Amino acid sequence: MKVAILGATGWVGTRLVDEGLMRGHAVTAIARSAGDMAPRDRLVPVAHDIAGADALADHLGGHDAVIHSARAPRYHADRMGATKAMAGTIIAVTKQAGIRSHLAVGGAKMLFDENGFSHISLEDYAIAMLDEMENPQHAWQKFTVGY
Repeated sequence: MKVAILGATGWVGTRLVDEGLMRGHAVTAIARSAGDMAPRDRLVPVAHDIAGADALADHLGGHDAVIHSARAPRYHADRMGATKAMAGTIIAVTKQAGIRSHLAVGGAKMLFDENGFSHISLEDYAIAMLDEMENPQHAWQKFTVGY
């Protein structure tokens, strides 16, 4: 599959990129800092701020799936509002590009309990997300990853 991963240089995004490449997928890694990524087979890094729809549709064209793991920068005055607006833009652009498979990472901070202990690794989270991309079981649904 040809998959675009938005927020590819972030906490979860880097694991999604690694898992996608390990499974043999062609991965387009889209993030503001993607230009700093080390070259790897089947990896196309695209430095792009996904907050605007202007060129995002061009970057998504021809992909089989999109995984959205991006959020607004920490320094943004209205981070939650900007993240919601970004999600709306990504959904619209994904539809415009004719991509039927769109997964979104959400609640990644919930991987830790009240004591700061993680009951699932980020790598296992990435495995579950790519499993869902390859063999969808939760169309139009939220799903949880856990042990």
